[in-house]
Amino acid sequence: QGECDGTLQTVCESDLDWNARNCGACSRTCDGACAQSECSLEEPVFEGGEALAVLADERGYYFLTFHGQLVRVDPVWAEPQVLTSNLDLSESLDSLARTEDSIYVWGGIWPIPQRVALDSGEVVSEAFTASSFGASRAGIYYEDEQGLWFRAKVGGKATLLSTQASNVLCSSASFVLIETNWPDSSLYFARGTKLTRIGATPDYVQRALCSTDAALLLNDEQAVRVSEAGVEPPATIAQRRYLAQQSLPVFDGTSFSLSYEHRGHANVRTFLLGSPGDTSIVGLPNSARLVHRDANYVWYNAPDPPRLSAQLKRARLP
Repeated sequence: QGECDGTLQTVCESDLDWNARNCGACSRTCDGACAQSECSLEEPVFEGGEALAVLADERGYYFLTFHGQLVRVDPVWAEPQVLTSNLDLSESLDSLARTEDSIYVWGGIWPIPQRVALDSGEVVSEAFTASSFGASRAGIYYEDEQGLWFRAKVGGKATLLSTQASNVLCSSASFVLIETNWPDSSLYFARGTKLTRIGATPDYVQRALCSTDAALLLNDEQAVRVSEAGVEPPATIAQRRYLAQQSLPVFDGTSFSLSYEHRGHANVRTFLLGSPGDTSIVGLPNSARLVHRDANYVWYNAPDPPRLSAQLKRARLP
């Protein structure tokens, strides 16, 4: 800790390990991130407004921007490629998922999903309206007034999987997580037309995040990891304010990261499931918000606000 603001009311208020304005010493300001008392220079990636959603696969990262662009970024060289700028912004877009040949974009209540062809960037709105939606490499899943549907190919016939009241919680390349609401509340892994029951749905799920082989269910107080082995005991989150302030949380299967502001400083905290407390903290420039975190980089929006002019940047982790 360091006494950096010179006031008696806040004694040793700065954590020199991660404070980007006092990194390792008072007044040592980082142009990028601060981790373990060392600065990491930021790299500008794309200037196109705030990133609303992110999707990672073997080709790189896909970012949905505030201006309705879908941008693919090379994971090594961070070179952006705009796949399309023609998304319909009348929908409240906030979600991405991928099939073999397309990226699906959707959001809001009763969304009409938009399909972006990976080879051409052509945007086509689906012919249905869904109460919830998701996609994996196997195909797309959507819920309407009749039930839960699955369609393997574009233009193909949809299969009715269930007439129970259902909700698609999150998507990954290998599965989609489904919640049934009546007559009981249960979780299912959907792989193609096969639904595998995992267990009962934990109380009060605010957000669901899918990784390659597991999902994370979050609320104000706890995080619950689920996989095909079942529903694991919840991990209590004592610092409730973190979840209330987070932007885009990131789940990698064993840990999750989120960003928040504390005493005017932006930072990213990573929690290892099954371990008490934080496992790492990375300080970001003022007003920055986490977009994604991988093994090598933290990706973030800066500045924010304003949403229209936010830049996507990244900084290497130590």
